[in-house]
Amino acid sequence: MPSGFNDGDAVELLKSLAAVTADASGDEYLSRLCLHLCRQLEASAVIVAELCETETDLPKARSIALARPEAQPDLVEFTLTECLAGYAILEGSTLVRSADDLAIDFPEDPLRTQYQF
Repeated sequence: MPSGFNDGDAVELLKSLAAVTADASGDEYLSRLCLHLCRQLEASAVIVAELCETETDLPKARSIALARPEAQPDLVEFTLTECLAGYAILEGSTLVRSADDLAIDFPEDPLRTQYQF
């Protein structure tokens, strides 16, 4: 998140999100949402995922939209217990972490290693 981000910035971000996504729906809406958030928040990546059924005891999710500042990566499926996104969903934790903290807390995170953040 950019340094000095405040409530006024949040309002402006919401207004810009509405403008960018107003004429889109479905996959196009989610793609625009992720890319705009990624750029505006100076994030390494923004992922929107859904839980998916699995035949094992390990909960899984699949991305339905994913954006990085420099490219639009392929969608992925991942086991929730192996990554920060899953930890946040399962434990109710925040998803905002620095790249250094992510590497320490989730060294084997498949999303982090695949997309190098």
